Amino acid sequence: MRARLYLCALSAALGLGTHVVRAQSAQPTTKTVKGKGEQTVVNDEIAFLQTLQAAQVSSMSCLITLVNMTVNPIGTCLGLSTLSELVVHPTADTSFSDQLSTYLDNVCAGAACTDASIAEARAQVAQSCGNSKETNLVKVISAILENYTNSYRTLACSVHFNGTAELCLPANLNVSSPANNPEFFRNLVTGTNLDQYVDTVFKSAKCTGCMYELYKAA
Repeated sequence: MRARLYLCALSAALGLGTHVVRAQSAQPTTKTVKGKGEQTVVNDEIAFLQTLQAAQVSSMSCLITLVNMTVNPIGTCLGLSTLSELVVHPTADTSFSDQLSTYLDNVCAGAACTDASIAEARAQVAQSCGNSKETNLVKVISAILENYTNSYRTLACSVHFNGTAELCLPANLNVSSPANNPEFFRNLVTGTNLDQYVDTVFKSAKCTGCMYELYKAA
């Protein structure tokens, strides 16, 4: 039953429903996965929908909204598909800070989200994802949309130490094991449950150049 519901959501998000407006120029991309002598074509939007399922986003309207965002400019400027994978199921055998650094390198190299696209996305998520607001993914997306213009874009993309190419946000996560994981990143972005990191992260963190630069920028 759940699989059928998700397929219905996908159909709606791909423009087969009547309540979703999709960017006309956006075309779904595919990738080929080989296994056991067969080739399976995986649509990027289907893969993203699977990420939403893993994130326990159960609201149909929220599913449609988030999938639709991936094929619009807001999905590109936020790197929404990759961001969602980082939040929900990052690669287990790779340093999280390295994965975050790769994500930020790609996003920061592109154009920033416009104020209009941020405002539109905030309104859509607030309206459609109210029932899913307690899921980690929706909390992170909502926090990024709320703080993107006044701080998050700058903190993520413009803070370097001593003119180096290395971004300070992932560099700071890499200073300790408790900080170098997706749970700390989620809590940091949403500003929740940070008290539990006072001893393991904040008190033990060295005042590096990057830490100081982020402090000044914030």
